[in-house]
Amino acid sequence: MPRSAGAPAEFIAADPEFRQLVLGDQQAQGAAFGALLTEAVGTGEFRLATDTAVLTATLQATLTGAARRWAVDREGLLVDRRRSVSAALARDGRKDFP
Repeated sequence: MPRSAGAPAEFIAADPEFRQLVLGDQQAQGAAFGALLTEAVGTGEFRLATDTAVLTATLQATLTGAARRWAVDREGLLVDRRRSVSAALARDGRKDFP
């Protein structure tokens, strides 16, 4: 029987201990992105009007989606997939997101 597209989310929701681990990781990642993006605004790499909260959520969603795709297709290594996403998002092709 095929699994639904929401199966990973259902798994996380069904296991409170695992959910707390994932939530902690997500919050730490969000804080790191937020700090980096705020710094980038402060140094002029992004416009002052940049909504760092929205950009943080977008980056997290993009990396989560890449990890989910890797979990399904298992092509290459996850770290390489994340690096590919990072390179695609980097403004000058050399900067990496965490």
